Amino acid sequence: MPSSVSQRSSERPVYAIIPAAGASVRLGAALPKPLLELAGQPILCWTIDAFLAVDSITAVTVLYKEDYRREFEQALSHYPKDRVWLTPGGVDRQSSVRCGLEHLGRVSDLSSEPFVLVHDAARCLIKPELVLSVSAALKHKRAVTAAVPVTDTIKQSTADGYKTLDRGSLHAIQTPQGFRLSELLEAHRSVEGLFTDDSSLFESFVAPVSLIDGERSNIKVTTPSDLVAAEAFLRSRLLNN
Repeated sequence: MPSSVSQRSSERPVYAIIPAAGASVRLGAALPKPLLELAGQPILCWTIDAFLAVDSITAVTVLYKEDYRREFEQALSHYPKDRVWLTPGGVDRQSSVRCGLEHLGRVSDLSSEPFVLVHDAARCLIKPELVLSVSAALKHKRAVTAAVPVTDTIKQSTADGYKTLDRGSLHAIQTPQGFRLSELLEAHRSVEGLFTDDSSLFESFVAPVSLIDGERSNIKVTTPSDLVAAEAFLRSRLLNN
């Protein structure tokens, strides 16, 4: 597990939601992607470890695929049950996050105005410092997301061909994304249509979302080549710690 980050970002409870119920079609693996092993442990465990290394994180809720309940329970059996919770997910990412929010709405004291961080299970290279940065930013911002400036040239398809966009104004959105739990829960209950992430959903139903600096290494493992890159990165991190 990464070294602990002891600075407290807020006196409010801070929960994390990690949707891990996806089908992982692009990897073509026998197991859900979060359960695939990298550098000695499942992808999901690397992700959880980064959150548990931050003292201000009250608990982590993992949304799992019901068909693999036993495998998820086994993979997470070494974590304290008061800090890592398993909750059945939905048919897609958005419905899974809502399942997690509804669970937190039942077990937490909403009058304490808790924060919630939503993070992709497959972004297993995240560092505790980024978790802390996002949660700390919620003391001053209504909602935040990690993001990095786009470095590639981006072209947009048009009726006449392609249009080159000004990359100086473009950012690639990452997770974690942080919100007030009650506001994100209400937004999910009001949603119409599917959104690619919670920051887009929140912007559509509540308010703009502020950007904070993400990390180039905070990639989402999606393809077989991503698995190779993440494995090398994690083994290098282990050697240097």
